Amino acid sequence: MSSSTQSVALNEHCAVQLHRTLRVPDGDGEYPLPPSLGAMDLYPAEDGVLVVPMHRAEALWLNFSAPSWRPHALKVGLGAVDALSGEPFTPDRLAGDPQDYVVIPDQPWLDGINAGDGFVRQFVAVPLGAGLTVETQLSDEDERGGITLTLFAPEPGRFPTEDPYPGRADFEAMCCASPPAPMGIGAGGRLRQEIYEDEYGLDTWEPEPAATVRLELVDALAFEALTGIATPRPVNAETYTRHGLPWFDLLDPTRRDLEATERLRGVRSVADLEGRSEDPLPIPDAQVVRLLRIGSRA
Repeated sequence: MSSSTQSVALNEHCAVQLHRTLRVPDGDGEYPLPPSLGAMDLYPAEDGVLVVPMHRAEALWLNFSAPSWRPHALKVGLGAVDALSGEPFTPDRLAGDPQDYVVIPDQPWLDGINAGDGFVRQFVAVPLGAGLTVETQLSDEDERGGITLTLFAPEPGRFPTEDPYPGRADFEAMCCASPPAPMGIGAGGRLRQEIYEDEYGLDTWEPEPAATVRLELVDALAFEALTGIATPRPVNAETYTRHGLPWFDLLDPTRRDLEATERLRGVRSVADLEGRSEDPLPIPDAQVVRLLRIGSRA
């Protein structure tokens, strides 16, 4: 197995990291954003695919890096389904009605599918073939699983091509066979997170994608058995909270939340599909860190 990376460099300006995180209870509760428990290791495979080992029911969030002076549009596919609109994932074009992309770095993170009203349903790894993925609920195609990232650059002349503030660091990106036990993304508990409307307009972005990267999610235990490379075990959210560690709320009253589509509002959570519910986890208000615009979730 080739050496790993912890960042997907989409072009010279933009990168994405997958962060392992706490899985919040899947039930009636509503939660602030959980912390980063570290960037995930990504392993190069054939045809430019990156393999991401994950434990079953492990949660993740996506961290977006791009310069503030040159935003880009980014699509996120969950197998055959778009994470922002619930429509079939089309990596070769953007749509504005409904909006099927986020603008980065305006959108600093994405923790789940758009549930509307300032909430998302957490990204949770589930095995394929069990009827638990968002893709299974919204697509008639065979399950692909994994995550696809497609980047669209701005049209020429829309934004600077060079940093107007040289010397100021916006972000730092690391350049970077058939997988065992493939996995997909299911919908978990409710997190307080807004997905922002594109304030620039659809015609801001080039019609052809600048880059597309495929991330294959695989079962971490099967990956370890095949490669000998161990993956960190998930941390329990109750244990984390009991130790007084922080959760996060991002506050930006100047931005408009993207309304969820009816397709995504109807997605059932993993626990609901399995006929179970998890008790709510009380989060003391003193442990919730309020971030103005963008701050660290370490």
